[in-house]
Amino acid sequence: MAINPTHAHLNTASPRYRDWMRVFRTPMVEIEAPAPILAELPGLGVQPVYQLKLSALRGDQRARLLDHICTRFGLAIDEVVVGLARDGCPILAEDVAVSFDTRLVL
Repeated sequence: MAINPTHAHLNTASPRYRDWMRVFRTPMVEIEAPAPILAELPGLGVQPVYQLKLSALRGDQRARLLDHICTRFGLAIDEVVVGLARDGCPILAEDVAVSFDTRLVL
């Protein structure tokens, strides 16, 4: 059995669930680490987030993510591309459920 600590399941109770499903078209996303970090988010202040593993996105998912961010925040695509390369892409901890194999800590 493979150990994969980097998957998160989209929380169906999240008000952003439909948006994330439109972007990813799957209820599971890869994240960089199984523990959240704190990040300053526009309009939300400091929040616990996970960083999406952008390198794991398929081309169509990445294109929809770029479009979603541009539309949601009124940004030009060039700004979003640079921002993702520099800062990554956070997803609110409340938007996902993360589980990990306890064999990782043994």
